[in-house]
Amino acid sequence: MIHDRAVIDEFIEWLCRIRSLTEVTIAHNASVCRSWAVFLERRGETSIRYAAIETVLAYVEKRSSIDKVKDVTVSDDLCILRTFYNYLAAFGGSSNPTACLPEFVCKKNYESDYLTVEEVFALLDTCDRKNPQGMRDYCIIAFLWSTGLRTSEFLALQWRDIDLEEGTVLVRKGKGRKQRRLFLNDRLRDDMVRYRKGILAGERHPVFCSMASSNRNTGEMNRYELAALIGIAAGNAGIDRKVTPLMLRHTFATHMYEAGVPVRDLQEMMGHSHMTETSVYIHVTVNAAKKLLNDNIYHTRHYRGPKP
Repeated sequence: MIHDRAVIDEFIEWLCRIRSLTEVTIAHNASVCRSWAVFLERRGETSIRYAAIETVLAYVEKRSSIDKVKDVTVSDDLCILRTFYNYLAAFGGSSNPTACLPEFVCKKNYESDYLTVEEVFALLDTCDRKNPQGMRDYCIIAFLWSTGLRTSEFLALQWRDIDLEEGTVLVRKGKGRKQRRLFLNDRLRDDMVRYRKGILAGERHPVFCSMASSNRNTGEMNRYELAALIGIAAGNAGIDRKVTPLMLRHTFATHMYEAGVPVRDLQEMMGHSHMTETSVYIHVTVNAAKKLLNDNIYHTRHYRGPKP
């Protein structure tokens, strides 16, 4: 039996007094917190205040595997639990099993803001690499996904900026006129080598040329042509929402974060001056949340099980 359920009512009262939330949102917060209390009780827990990280992880697994709710719903639950335990830690003196979850887990993300890995591969599969234009389109999508470049930075790339032997890219025209160097993964480097062999362009010509231009190998691509290319590929891939170059930048940040790249490293890769800028692009997926919880289980004094 949970003996401190009253803290939920205290939390909801605090939301009503301090936070400018609608009645519907406050009711939703109350519902999630009460569902969490029921989950704890069924696991034999006696206190809400001192829940463990592994219990939060078990809750996430239940919501995903047993309740079959969407990932966006699980993320919303985690946001509410994070806010709840931040409140308890500040005013009630409890432990915080959600402390490892970043603040931007509560940023309202929309599914259209990034693509899954499967969706990116579906985009790539629409490109026929047997012809020059198809190879160009394939490299464009792969390049944006793998580097997270801004559209302006991407369109400004010249062949002199790419060292295909070393697999590096020099971004000369970054935001605030800052330069940075990025590394290509081996697969993308090999694809770029193949693409380069079919392009009769000089070192100061654009890397990704416009096929609509009379100078097919040297004409500059504009942002409208780039957006149309990605939009058409998305339609051919069966993705039923608008896909843009900016979405691929969001996708890069999310997938890199999910793979364990620290936000500070992402900040440098994306050319941001502050980490807060980077966090706007990161979408904390359920898999990423699970990894954060798993990585922090053995750092809590409340863990009682054996460490593998």
